[in-house]
Amino acid sequence: MDIHSKEYRRKLRDSLLQDWPYAAHWVDSAIKTAYSILKSWRKNYLKGDRKRRRPVARRLFARAKQTLIKLEGDRLRVSVKPGEYVYLDLSKRYFPLPGEVSSAGLGEPIITPEKVHLPVHYEETQNENPAVAWDFNLLPLDGYSPETGWIR
Repeated sequence: MDIHSKEYRRKLRDSLLQDWPYAAHWVDSAIKTAYSILKSWRKNYLKGDRKRRRPVARRLFARAKQTLIKLEGDRLRVSVKPGEYVYLDLSKRYFPLPGEVSSAGLGEPIITPEKVHLPVHYEETQNENPAVAWDFNLLPLDGYSPETGWIR
């Protein structure tokens, strides 16, 4: 059976969920992270940047799926078990959350023993003209504008 097939992933998920007391989404997150680590190792191994030894996760972290979290004011609710939650206080953040961000505007938080990394997605309203990107080299000066294209 191909380890990249949906059928294999489904059997792996079902075997891990047996006697699993926590929310099932944590298993999905662990499988996704493991596949990501192996994919990165394989790519680097084929390029010659890694040895044949299996990859080892050195830092503890958990990636919470977006379906496990909900933003409630200045608190982030994370589901641990069905009906059991952990609340994380976001009022002490270095950068405050923008007012227009809701639960849908949050990415998958990465939880480490020391920190919670919380990606925030929100629409930027630009009322002014879009910027032009400039590339300065020794002789040429190239620019790109979304409206006019390349400027040479």
